[in-house]
Amino acid sequence: MEVPGAGEELLRANHIPVQMADEEAPHFWRLRETQALVEWLRAHETKLVDTGAIGRWLDLQSAGPWWSLLREAVAGYEIETGAAELPIATSSSGSPNGGARCAAGSQD
Repeated sequence: MEVPGAGEELLRANHIPVQMADEEAPHFWRLRETQALVEWLRAHETKLVDTGAIGRWLDLQSAGPWWSLLREAVAGYEIETGAAELPIATSSSGSPNGGARCAAGSQD
């Protein structure tokens, strides 16, 4: 009789990466790394920022899969906005801007 999860435990015990089909990635806006970026943007002295400034801030952060995901999102945002300097907006909806386009990105 096969015990559910027994194969997973064996793979993990042998340091083989495992991802279950029913596992979901955390919501982008709730990631600690995304929240750190939002806090940095909110504390930004000027109310305009471009992706160059965001990239320089990201360069000061550590490596890791969620930081890489955030860097990819900023790269996509740079393409979308043409690297323009845009206003930093905030709202109380959970994302920094309620889904509107601004330097803090957009809701996923």
